Amino acid sequence: MKHVHWTGICFVCLWGVFLTACDDDKWPAIRLADQEDTTLNLWYPYEKDTYSYSLTGGDGTYTAFSYAPDVVGARIVSGKIELNIQGLGYTEVVIRDNSGNSLSLDVHVDHYTQRMLVGRCQVSITGDPEESEREAIEQTALSTIPAEEGGGYKFVFTDKESTKGHVYIYPVKFGEDAVEGDFVTRHLADGEEGTEYGTYFYDLTIDGKKRTFVWTTWNFSGTRNSEVLPVVLLEDVTEQFIADYPDAGAVYTLQKLELLTF
Repeated sequence: MKHVHWTGICFVCLWGVFLTACDDDKWPAIRLADQEDTTLNLWYPYEKDTYSYSLTGGDGTYTAFSYAPDVVGARIVSGKIELNIQGLGYTEVVIRDNSGNSLSLDVHVDHYTQRMLVGRCQVSITGDPEESEREAIEQTALSTIPAEEGGGYKFVFTDKESTKGHVYIYPVKFGEDAVEGDFVTRHLADGEEGTEYGTYFYDLTIDGKKRTFVWTTWNFSGTRNSEVLPVVLLEDVTEQFIADYPDAGAVYTLQKLELLTF
């Protein structure tokens, strides 16, 4: 009788485990509804401090936990994971439900950063100086460009409105031997004075000296076509040449840019 009794108990326990396993299997895995990537790169400070992502899967009884709430706070709001940015750093956020499903998010928080690789440098002279003067102007103007071909810029925005921060200039090779400075961006309306070649400006302070670059596009070929024009940083250096070369007109340096995403 004892043998039968314990056999029955074991059968009931095993049956319960089987039913529980079946119950877990009927719920699909928890995932982000609008993307597969579970690595999130977020910005701080930025125009918004809270990021929200829709969830799908599981049994819908979601809870959320952040391992570094001083970097990112996490909570569930109306079926979505809401991440509130508190500071720079990294954390793992885990979402669980009552069925035993879970989802881990790798959350990286950094300053909003623009990385620009210089692919080509050129000088534009609007006047008609003699050929020897043109060559002298071009050679001198090219030497004033902070970053040559293969070098570049990293703009790290440190304010909530993304209008200012620190700049790292790589004169020869991107990522090496940076010259550090500060920058402020300005956006002028179309038609305002100084917007002939663009409306978005970077005011850089390098070694105590202010220099202004225009973020714009430029047709290097000088021909009309339907291709997308490359983005450049344009600097007006006319004042450096007008006295010695009155026939030169306006002189601009141009840096063709490739925007980097890493």
